[in-house]
Amino acid sequence: MIKIRVISDGSSGKEHESGLTRYVLPAVPQAVLQRHGARVLRPAEAAVAKGWPKPNPTIYRYGVLLVPRRLLDSATIVTLNRVLTDVGMRLVRPDATDDQPATSDDDLDAKLPVAVELGVAGTFKPQAVDAWTALQRLRAEVTALREACDSGASTDTAALESLAGVVDAISLDHLLVGSATDGSSSTIVTGTNTASNGNPDLNNLFDRPAAGTSGRIPVTVALADPGQIYMGQNASRRPVVAVLDTGIACDPEHPWLTPRVERGANGHEDAVVIVDTELQKQLEAEHVGERLLSIASYADEPSIEEPLLGDLSTHAGHGTFIAGLIRQLAPGAQIYAVRVMQPDGFAPGSDVVNALKKIAYRVRRAQSGQADGQAVDVVSLSLGYFDESADERNVTIALEPVLRELTELGVTVVAAAGNFATSRKFLPAALTEKLTDKAAAPMISVGSLNPNGSTSRFSNEAPWVTCYASGAAIVSTFPAFAGAQNAPARTGRRESFDPDDFASMFGVWSGTSFAAPVIAGLVAARLHDEAGRHDRDQNSAARVAAAHAAWENVLKDAR
Repeated sequence: MIKIRVISDGSSGKEHESGLTRYVLPAVPQAVLQRHGARVLRPAEAAVAKGWPKPNPTIYRYGVLLVPRRLLDSATIVTLNRVLTDVGMRLVRPDATDDQPATSDDDLDAKLPVAVELGVAGTFKPQAVDAWTALQRLRAEVTALREACDSGASTDTAALESLAGVVDAISLDHLLVGSATDGSSSTIVTGTNTASNGNPDLNNLFDRPAAGTSGRIPVTVALADPGQIYMGQNASRRPVVAVLDTGIACDPEHPWLTPRVERGANGHEDAVVIVDTELQKQLEAEHVGERLLSIASYADEPSIEEPLLGDLSTHAGHGTFIAGLIRQLAPGAQIYAVRVMQPDGFAPGSDVVNALKKIAYRVRRAQSGQADGQAVDVVSLSLGYFDESADERNVTIALEPVLRELTELGVTVVAAAGNFATSRKFLPAALTEKLTDKAAAPMISVGSLNPNGSTSRFSNEAPWVTCYASGAAIVSTFPAFAGAQNAPARTGRRESFDPDDFASMFGVWSGTSFAAPVIAGLVAARLHDEAGRHDRDQNSAARVAAAHAAWENVLKDAR
């Protein structure tokens, strides 16, 4: 039985507030950092501009900064590059940007930052290209101008206000990590606690469900295919849950996740999974910086991270597992599978924001009756990051506005609370503190419960966690992947249990990654009978009311 626990008085995590000491991030393998062009920001080593807060650890892409599109005019870039010259860096203005500030008929697009590449300035200087260093140099310039104006050495307050406004809007491109535990068979054996492994607990062999040395294990199920149930009697379509993750099993397709169709194709009405090749190609084409593995395909692959070792990647199968949970809990819903995460469990924040922005655009098009739109009722996010400081002025500059846009359109957003056993804010889940407008659909952050109803030891727990749901030792769909571990004993066709052969296409896994889609599926199920009824309403009030009613109905039966 699925379990839910809701903290109605906001007390969850209060006992931990005075001890937010879990600031040390688990180790991130160098191969992962290199793959994503990323670094760990280490407070003891980080340069900090005068007047700005000392950072806490975070993971960021060193070759890019996030700059609002409206600021990408040539004059602004020239000003910023003049400041950056003395640290040997420059912002490489995107080729597609005209001399005038970029505009769009999409209002959201104008609000959001885009990734802008950093390069070496002029004559090469022995200075590594680094986004944090560049950001601190820009902030230092603002501080110097402010001090000059305050002392009377300068009267150019207009220049100060202009530069301060620009620099305040620039931020790091954080690397988001998925929230499944013990994804790698080698993680527990070596004792290395990687970011994709969750809570760094040396006793994890005993604290988590395990077969041999893997927390993600194959199982056989005797359950029938959930089937595609009837469309709701007052519905014009099926409820749709967008899953931004590692993609969907394709070769072979999972029998519980078929039929699969392209967005807008014939037969769309009764599909279980909707994929969007056009969107995937756009996300790949618009990615800034190097990437070793493309996301132009929606397929949940490859399964093996290092062919010479053969271990399954930590988050291979992650998106398929999430899709299966939604399928079980909302068998009449459709899953809109959007690939943003690599099988190693990481995704650039700029890619995630770009995907959310494009989904919001498709939702608006659908609500205005356009054939190229795509209705979405719930967004499920099982990934996140720690910001470098609670005092940062703009750390949520990208995620907050796009999630606000979605909720204002009537889309419920459900986010995993994270697996680091901390009350430190994990974004986007911690945005529940800000996205509380009753005139918008709910944003829900979800921690994990064990099968007995207790809070999972790995789960984050804090006042910003909305609720807790079953997330440990939970069963769902999995691609037919097979890793390098063999059955310990084999004779002919007889063998002992093979802990990483998923030929059964089902598995057991744990993490707040899976508690979040439990809630997303339950909400979608409550929308089933009247899905799409208010799609064409000119204002979103009815859609927002339906979203709140669905969530309230889940809470009435919190079992």
